[in-house]
Amino acid sequence: MFRFNKTPDVLTLFHHPKSESSNQILSFLKGAQNPSTPPQGTTTTATPVKFDLDVVPAPQLPTPDQFKSIVDFLGGEAYAKKILRGISSFDEGVRALAEKEAKNLAEEGGVGVGTLHVELVRPILVDWNNGRVVVGGNEEDLKRLREEVKKLVETLPED
Repeated sequence: MFRFNKTPDVLTLFHHPKSESSNQILSFLKGAQNPSTPPQGTTTTATPVKFDLDVVPAPQLPTPDQFKSIVDFLGGEAYAKKILRGISSFDEGVRALAEKEAKNLAEEGGVGVGTLHVELVRPILVDWNNGRVVVGGNEEDLKRLREEVKKLVETLPED
């Protein structure tokens, strides 16, 4: 019988290696993928969860298209300032990220472009396939983030 294999969901963690909570989330996600190591915060070895994990370390920023999708997944343009510090509007965030992207390309041999200083709140975990985002920030957000990541991983298909 012919059967289509579903490609694994893609999760992106916008990670900050110096952040304890970001490291905890990364450890949990890697543990969920690896059958020999139980995910952090569990007492038994769970069935591995099938997903591709893309880790984007600081200071890398999302592309303008990724930023648009993340804001859309969160519920709209009002969330732009929640995840990108240093902007006053969604459009300013898109413009700043586009300038940053152009500057990175320019540094490889091209024209220089001025940029607005922006900082991405981290950790941010994005489930691109299912349109879900979990954002860390203050301590209360981080507690919620850990719980939401556990719930998100539980909904992904097992290996």
